[in-house]
Amino acid sequence: MQLALDDYGTAPASMNLWLGLRPEVVKIGRFFIHGIASDPLKFEAVKAMQHFANVSGEPLIVEGIENAANLSVVSDMDVRFGQGFYLGQPSAQPLRYVADEVRQSIHSARMRSALDPG
Repeated sequence: MQLALDDYGTAPASMNLWLGLRPEVVKIGRFFIHGIASDPLKFEAVKAMQHFANVSGEPLIVEGIENAANLSVVSDMDVRFGQGFYLGQPSAQPLRYVADEVRQSIHSARMRSALDPG
């Protein structure tokens, strides 16, 4: 059995749960991702969560990736997992292909990371 902490950053999913439960995965609530490209406080909050996740060895999943700017910011932070309408609409069947615009955004973010690794 594995444990995931969902909607991290909301009142019920707080740091004491992260420390006490030691989940295998931590999923950041969409509140923090919506507008992250233009909100320095949200950026710093997610950056701190990513740092803590790296130290604790638990991967982050971000919710609410709804545009290229959000994807770019979380990619630059080296957040490896995400979900949101920009990546694909909910569907009973999994997507077989990622939209060209999304693929290009992901490629651009990887190129930036490769050119500026630190």
